[in-house]
Amino acid sequence: MKRTFYPVGQGAFYSEIFHLGGGAYFSMVYDCGSGASLCNPDNALISQIKNLKFPHGTIDVLFLSHFHADHINGVKELSKNNKIKKIVIPLVEDAELFVCEKCNEKYDNSKLRQFCEALKDPKKLLFDNENKETQIIRVLPIRQEGMYSSSSENNIMLDDEEFEIDSISSDIEIKSGSILSVKKVWRYIPFNYSERSIRDELLKRSLIGADGKPDFNKMSEIVEVYKEFFGLKNAGKEFNVNSLRVASVPLSDS
Repeated sequence: MKRTFYPVGQGAFYSEIFHLGGGAYFSMVYDCGSGASLCNPDNALISQIKNLKFPHGTIDVLFLSHFHADHINGVKELSKNNKIKKIVIPLVEDAELFVCEKCNEKYDNSKLRQFCEALKDPKKLLFDNENKETQIIRVLPIRQEGMYSSSSENNIMLDDEEFEIDSISSDIEIKSGSILSVKKVWRYIPFNYSERSIRDELLKRSLIGADGKPDFNKMSEIVEVYKEFFGLKNAGKEFNVNSLRVASVPLSDS
């Protein structure tokens, strides 16, 4: 396996390429972005991406930590010359999508509109945004799964679910700590850490349930909470506070 870190962007933009023998390869990318604009990534990032060559022009799985521009705005360029088979993202909950749409309605901002579309359907980030072959894997928040207590965010127990990445043939949701395995030689274990303070406030006001689902009769009150934290103009993009972290380890490692 060859792991390469790319010296651009604010994220940890890197790739892993596995030579599995017999002309078979497996390629992974984590994040791909630089700069503050979703529509206009930095020239250094574009130049870097154009020089990347993945075996058979295929990226088997792309992990996106979250949806800020400096982590995702290179995906379109990345997908111009590479087929992206799977995209793994932190689950964006219904209340957050609603807030994004309300902010977009108020400000009618084209950049915010593109951001909202990407949240609802990450395939919109691809060069061919009608690509129906790419599967989306959404990772549930750890908080929703009850996998940590307020006193310790590090008390993590691995989930016992395991999926062979190549066998996933449709969009799915998985729990944090689920294992995504590669040909029985490697595994990726994604964790979706959710920011606590906003959800704690929503819970305190009985605007969402313990499962994170919003009370659709109180959506205007939910918007007010996001306004209190970020101001309405920024609430549509700054609520994006989850972070998908990924362990990358050999299957033989205990």
